[in-house]
Amino acid sequence: MKLNDIITSVHGQPITAEDVLVYLKTTGTFRETIYKLIEFAVVNTKLDELGVRIPEKDRDAWLERKRTMGGLQDNANFVRYCRWYGITEEQWKTSTIQELHREWLSQHVVDEATIHLAYEQDKENYATVSLSCIAVSGEQKAKEVLSKITSKQQTFEDLARESILDEKTRPYGGYLGAVRKGMLPAEMDREIFAAKVGDIVGPFRQGTYWRICRIDSCGQTDLTDALRRYIRDRLFKDWLRHQVSIAKV
Repeated sequence: MKLNDIITSVHGQPITAEDVLVYLKTTGTFRETIYKLIEFAVVNTKLDELGVRIPEKDRDAWLERKRTMGGLQDNANFVRYCRWYGITEEQWKTSTIQELHREWLSQHVVDEATIHLAYEQDKENYATVSLSCIAVSGEQKAKEVLSKITSKQQTFEDLARESILDEKTRPYGGYLGAVRKGMLPAEMDREIFAAKVGDIVGPFRQGTYWRICRIDSCGQTDLTDALRRYIRDRLFKDWLRHQVSIAKV
């Protein structure tokens, strides 16, 4: 395709390949796409260097899974999909298989021992707390609620049940559940994870309302499959970013 090739036209006004390219560049999409393609090339090179070969049955299963997830099991739907996006079946397969290559490489680069080591070294950042919260519509109202709690005029649970802003937690006395360090806004995260069980913290402003929290329990996130996956992805992204930075581009 040449830059002056016409892709489509609107009321006789042509849209050329150059128009598309300029738009992608000015919106930053072009740069992101180039970086992603460089990542793909680095992943494929590293798989070759490591001698990793993905069995055909695993490739077929991956493609079938992706077609199922996209509602493309029916061949007619799949053909329509490819035509709509202007790609061939082989181009779809090539692009989709890149995700599988990345997944396999991550499992070879970041092994189980590396995940366990990263978990132990960063354990404090996987701390959790169980919270109960009360949300109110203004700062003054939040101060009044806080005063009632600290002076023991009313229980935290009763005040939470009076709140009209937290419909999901209101029936449970404000109980929100467990959150992991880093999931909350910075100020909340800092104060909540520095508090002890039973402490009342806040009020914190969140958009148009204010929130008061009680620390119900403190704990540590176990190395579950989900957390294991999270750590692997984080370590692999760091590794791949470095590999891209030293690649001969």
